[in-house]
Amino acid sequence: MYITGGMELKNIKEIIGLIPKVGIVIPAYNVENYIGECIESILGQTYKNIVIVIVNDGSSDHTWEIIQKYMTNYPFIVKGINSDNKGVMQSRLDGINQLEECEYILFVDADDYLMDNAIIEKCVDNIQDSDMVCFNVEQDGKPLFKQNGILNMNRKEGIRNILNHIYFDGNVTGACYKYGYVKKFFRAMECNNDDYINKASFVNVCNRITVIPDIGYYYRVNNESQTHRRIKESDYMYYHHVCEFCKKVQQQYPEFKTETEYFKNWVLLWLVTGMHKNIESRQLSIYKPAMQEISKHTRIYLSNKYFNIKDRVTYLCIRLNIFNSLYRIYHKL
Repeated sequence: MYITGGMELKNIKEIIGLIPKVGIVIPAYNVENYIGECIESILGQTYKNIVIVIVNDGSSDHTWEIIQKYMTNYPFIVKGINSDNKGVMQSRLDGINQLEECEYILFVDADDYLMDNAIIEKCVDNIQDSDMVCFNVEQDGKPLFKQNGILNMNRKEGIRNILNHIYFDGNVTGACYKYGYVKKFFRAMECNNDDYINKASFVNVCNRITVIPDIGYYYRVNNESQTHRRIKESDYMYYHHVCEFCKKVQQQYPEFKTETEYFKNWVLLWLVTGMHKNIESRQLSIYKPAMQEISKHTRIYLSNKYFNIKDRVTYLCIRLNIFNSLYRIYHKL
């Protein structure tokens, strides 16, 4: 819609402060090769009433210098925080606390980027009647979720999707949230993989969640990032957190047995697979108990409807003790 002078109505609204402000939080750790592309994908959005908070999480490369250049060039849009290494969760929390003036918030990891230059605008358009908007994510050239059209769901179905990953998953990226919910419920966890606990706390206060089919986020498998580094002893805590989470969910929703079995065993498979990718990880004290645990659930890995063929083959290769050899051959090729 246009008014006299050819200026779009939404631009007039933005000038007089009626268009909601959207905040974007980016935790950054040793991402000098990716941070520029990430920031540019946000600056290039059609929705302009944004503020970006980038938290440099103790990087030892040139990440902070790159962030400073964007702060200089875009002083009213880009905010930077230079901190000691605290981990992804605390970095996100530090960023959240800088966005009090925002109505909505998105999380983007510094080695990923927004694919659709109108995705923030689409989120704002769709969140008017909802509390949270999820959009599709691409990885390795393929969408991660099954989305054919706009879908609305309640909080119960939202929890189901955190477990089964059909329309979205437990990652806090790939979604737009009402800022008030995030400010109130986000917690920095002991383990950096515990995104799903925060997302579940957001979902649990939503009356309506909207899922749109648009692919708005590119998820890069960066082996140097904090969420893709070698398995550590503390990662077994992540599995135990998931088991406790699934126990509570099943108490609330007994009909979610298939979904909770899938989620906790999917995490266990991630843990064991990670330890099999390098010999040092197999020297960890958690290796033996994790292998003993995974051996108890063959039926679930082979019969649970949510496990795909790749997961089942990975499980069988680990149990047959041939995963390590196949993994080395794959990477040599």
